[in-house]
Amino acid sequence: MKIISLQAENFQRLTAVSITPDGNIVELTGENGQGKTSILDAIWAALGGKDASPDMPVRKGEEVATIVLDLGELTVRRRFINKSDGDYTTTLTVQSEDGSKEQTPQTLLNSITERLTFDPLEFSLAKPAQQIETLKTFVSGFDFATVERQISDKEDERLLVGREVKANEKAAEVAEAGIPEDAPLEPIDEAGLHDALRKIEAKNRENADERIRRQKEGEQIDDLYLRSERIDQEITNLKKKIADLNIEAASLKSQAQRRKTALMSLPDVEQDADFAAASRELEAARTKNAAYEKRMYAHDLRQKAQDRVNVYTQLTIDINDLRKKVADAVANSRIPVTGMTFDSDGVWLNEAPFSQASQAEKLRASIAIAAALNPKLRIMRVREGALLSKTSMEALASFADAADFQIWVETVDSNRPTAIEIVDGAVNQNGEA
Repeated sequence: MKIISLQAENFQRLTAVSITPDGNIVELTGENGQGKTSILDAIWAALGGKDASPDMPVRKGEEVATIVLDLGELTVRRRFINKSDGDYTTTLTVQSEDGSKEQTPQTLLNSITERLTFDPLEFSLAKPAQQIETLKTFVSGFDFATVERQISDKEDERLLVGREVKANEKAAEVAEAGIPEDAPLEPIDEAGLHDALRKIEAKNRENADERIRRQKEGEQIDDLYLRSERIDQEITNLKKKIADLNIEAASLKSQAQRRKTALMSLPDVEQDADFAAASRELEAARTKNAAYEKRMYAHDLRQKAQDRVNVYTQLTIDINDLRKKVADAVANSRIPVTGMTFDSDGVWLNEAPFSQASQAEKLRASIAIAAALNPKLRIMRVREGALLSKTSMEALASFADAADFQIWVETVDSNRPTAIEIVDGAVNQNGEA
């Protein structure tokens, strides 16, 4: 469907305009502020309703604005009525060729309109993110939001894992800095050395006690000899007790001899063990075990870092797999421009950034996209037609004919005989408004 005729009255800057397009390029020209943009807005407002209309659609000083679009198959009549509170209401009638009126007119219009089709330059001038969102509509059956959320989650997780890797590696470096070269690879049995040290200490105490016992035994033996000598002296002095004393002396001597013999037969007392050396060995074991613990701590940190590296690597693989899903979906899409694709970095045309394409290539691509988005309503509008060079305008006309689209173009100054000049809200007929 194209616009067979457009009538607009009291809409924005317009007073009363009636246009019957001739050809696929409808050029609206004139100085700024004369109403050219109001005509383009009238087309969109008629089809899109209040959501697509300006805040003040009714011309200042008027109460009602009317727009009538004859689309051949359909005739659209839209009215805007000012309210006393400064707002406005709108009414819509859509009539088919046979004269019947649609029961849900806005729903019907919504099914045949797409915002981008009203200005093909919007795509070429849009930011890459907006262009990507438009191209996503051509990738059917693919949930970009879910995949992009999965990629974002994986990237966030990978960032945290990367930080953990660096933290563990840093901690391992700090831990390894204090480890001596001779740190043992296995822990030393401190408990065994401690038990040996206790046994040495107990044995040395036992030896000391034995020496004291033997010293006392020797002292007792000496005392026996002394007593024997005293008795011998007493024998001399106490003749009367000689017999008894001799018997007693003999007994004591015999006892002394037996005990001396027993004492002499005892083996030598062992040499004291080297308690200091055992203590030094235990202390050395404790030092080496501390170094071993540091070694194992550093090893654990290294292992944790490697584990997180493995997780990081797997996340990267997952992200690449998800991105490949996106790439495959885009590769199998129905984007209507040969050589056009997109990814997270932007839109590409023939393997080069779309932003670097020539103006003709951008026009051709934008029109193709606009046509594909809305095959029913064959209407476009170009607000920034004044920015197009002569060559670009010729290319635009060629593209319009090739795609069978009616393109309404707004320019400031034109010497093309088919251009429609707008002056003070109306069409200038033969130099008169």
